[in-house]
Amino acid sequence: MSDAVLPDWFAHALEGFTAGDMERFVKIYHPDAVHEFPIGPAPAPERLEGREAIGEYLKSVPERGKFDAIDVLSVRDMGSNPQAEGELVIEAQGRGAFHDGTPFETRYVWFVKHQDRQVRNFREYVTLRLSELPD
Repeated sequence: MSDAVLPDWFAHALEGFTAGDMERFVKIYHPDAVHEFPIGPAPAPERLEGREAIGEYLKSVPERGKFDAIDVLSVRDMGSNPQAEGELVIEAQGRGAFHDGTPFETRYVWFVKHQDRQVRNFREYVTLRLSELPD
């Protein structure tokens, strides 16, 4: 991890995401937030507008598979005051398995614009790689 630290409000939400608790994760979004997927595997849409639409999409994540872990590799916090407007740039990697047992690995770069501990814009670049099945 870099010298910067993941803000507590985001770390708490990411723990929920990793555990499959999408309701906990979605709470960090402002009601008018936008979540974008400029590059990502299907079935990711290009853009979701509003907390409700984001939550509706994300609730299907645990139905597809389970994360064992999401490790934050680096964090760049463009604003030190969580009450002020800021932007986080986060690199992370995840691993887990689909419900059929196929393991996967993901790599993420997230650009998260926030204000008052709420996400205003989340731009997510993600790659998905299917791992070899263990012997």
